[in-house]
Amino acid sequence: MVHSDLTIGQAVSSTLAWIGFYAGVRTLPGARARQSRWIIGSAVVAAAWLVGVFLLGAADVTFIGVANAEQVIVYEAQLDDSTQTISADFAVNRKLGRAWVDVQVQSIQIGSEPTFDPPIPRQVYGLYYDAARKQLLYRTATGPIVCAEDLGGTHLKSTGNCRLTPSSGQRMVDDGFYVHEQRVAEVVFDAQAGGAPQQAAASR
Repeated sequence: MVHSDLTIGQAVSSTLAWIGFYAGVRTLPGARARQSRWIIGSAVVAAAWLVGVFLLGAADVTFIGVANAEQVIVYEAQLDDSTQTISADFAVNRKLGRAWVDVQVQSIQIGSEPTFDPPIPRQVYGLYYDAARKQLLYRTATGPIVCAEDLGGTHLKSTGNCRLTPSSGQRMVDDGFYVHEQRVAEVVFDAQAGGAPQQAAASR
């Protein structure tokens, strides 16, 4: 998990910084009592910092408070047969300022009309809709990335900054009883680092 890795990294770096400070204080000229006061004071501050870091980590909070621009698996599921196809598109609720990914799994039967099942909505943390700018945005550490422009109705024009990549393939699956080969579908959301962050309305 990103949050736990960040918390551990901050704890280790803070501990190393305090050890370095302690070593430096020990070499300073002056009375031993004065050195002890510096060491005790710095230890109290370091302990308070570490407690705060771990509490924020336990609450699943990061210091940037935004999503990370990286690949996210939006959807992953087993397919019933080889005739099923998978696609994905962005969808929005303009009134509530919400955005998500609609995954469509469609069965194609040779010699018959294709069946159209309702889309499967999937949330992506950091994805939202800005009604004032009419844009679908993805929040990152360096600022929001514009994923799509709202053209009205159900039309969202992709900017190419946020890719939705559907795929399927054979995998070995363990169902708890046997290990067998199964066709699995996957949709990956990829916010491109090269997509220039845009200034958007106040963070949601």
